[in-house]
Amino acid sequence: MASNGDRDGIPNVLIESMAMGVPVVVTDISAIPELVENESTGLLVPPGQPDKLAEAMLRLLTDGELRNRIIAAGKQRVVRKFDNRQLIGAGRGVPGGHGDVNSEGGMRNSETFDCGFQNVDLS
Repeated sequence: MASNGDRDGIPNVLIESMAMGVPVVVTDISAIPELVENESTGLLVPPGQPDKLAEAMLRLLTDGELRNRIIAAGKQRVVRKFDNRQLIGAGRGVPGGHGDVNSEGGMRNSETFDCGFQNVDLS
């Protein structure tokens, strides 16, 4: 959190960690609960309570069943909500968004993408 109270939405490192099968223990701040559901896709602890953070970390280290369940659910949530191929495809319904992907998951070279400032040729 910045000194002025500004907070990021969902840190990329959480999305990346969950996608790679790393179980997460996080504080319940900002938009993090949109990604991490307590006891399902990770463990949420109250901010400013390091004892609770330590307890949650110890739980994940010692409870293999919980850890495996959280890893599987976390990967599934990331794929379902943050898969760029799906998000790009969803851009078809956005004015100026083409959202057409090739077989490798990238934009087709013959397409252009309207980023709001200018059309950018992706070839």
